[in-house]
Amino acid sequence: MPEHNISSMALGIFILWFGWYGFNCGSTLGIIGSGGIAAKVAVNTTVAASGGCLVGIIVAYRLERTFNVCVAMNGILAGLVSITASCAFVDPWMAFIIGTVGSSIHYAARRLLHKLQIDDPLDAVPIHLFGGSWGLLCSGIFCTDQALQYAGYPNINDACASGRQFGTQFIGLLIITSWSAFFAIVYWQIAKVMVGLRVSAEMEEMGERCPIATASVIVIFDFSHLM
Repeated sequence: MPEHNISSMALGIFILWFGWYGFNCGSTLGIIGSGGIAAKVAVNTTVAASGGCLVGIIVAYRLERTFNVCVAMNGILAGLVSITASCAFVDPWMAFIIGTVGSSIHYAARRLLHKLQIDDPLDAVPIHLFGGSWGLLCSGIFCTDQALQYAGYPNINDACASGRQFGTQFIGLLIITSWSAFFAIVYWQIAKVMVGLRVSAEMEEMGERCPIATASVIVIFDFSHLM
């Protein structure tokens, strides 16, 4: 079913993007003495989101021969999700790569779900699961020990240079994915028995949706901020 209210979607994206600065920059927990790192976080957040939007426009046009506004806006979210974990200790050029790759991963996952006929009207899984997984690994791929220390992390070691940080991030991804998958299966089975997972075709055509399904996917899979 094609998207039908682009203006409301754009407003939602704007609100999320605006609020993301409070989410990322606010993680410094103060501005006195932390203004430099907060400013760096704001720049990286902006660069990643902008790069995600740019790639969304280009990729959709090359493959669909149309300027898909929905893909572009979800590319913004994919960029934001991808940069959140590492926003305090990567350089802006790294943030651009992280955001653009995250947007590309989102589009590939979006096409995969369509091919498999899996209904995800919010692109929650392509953005939060796939984009969040990429962002989680980026904390080990792009980090430097000096940048971590500047950001205020207490680990005075060579975890980034030696690759141990990437190994830690990868193991964490496996654990979180396994945990999420197990409880998601349990949850979906309970919800299926109690309330069902789909509305009728008539309700779907009218715009009704199942709120349990919409909210739970985001809650289960949004671990993009973990480091």
